[in-house]
Amino acid sequence: RLADRSAHQRVEGLLKLVYADPSTVSSERVAQAVVEVERRAALPYAVDAMAASTRGLVNSFMTTGSASPWARAARVTASTLLMYGREDKLVSSRVAPKAKAAFPNATVVVLANTGHVAQMEHPELVARFVRGHLDQSANRA
Repeated sequence: RLADRSAHQRVEGLLKLVYADPSTVSSERVAQAVVEVERRAALPYAVDAMAASTRGLVNSFMTTGSASPWARAARVTASTLLMYGREDKLVSSRVAPKAKAAFPNATVVVLANTGHVAQMEHPELVARFVRGHLDQSANRA
């Protein structure tokens, strides 16, 4: 179905999917993204790569037992910062409590007015949280 959509339509759809407010993306950045979508679509392996990526994501989330993402999270011993966007349409912030419980040493932050790409929507805020988390981790070490 993507093949029936123009590169500009694909970019607009993606921005609506990953940004809480897609209107904050500059027209220059949208134009750059359109060029990149066109470039990638012209690659001879574009369709196969997209299909394989999608299958890989779905398979990883369908995995159960000790190889599941949640079981693997429980084995992470490092201090972990988990950031969620309240308006994320791909990874709901409602899983934040489950993630907090899964990672043994996690800090969870849920950002208001944020979609899936917090680092692009609010780079200064994300940087402050990351710096603070790194500083705390260093002080514990």
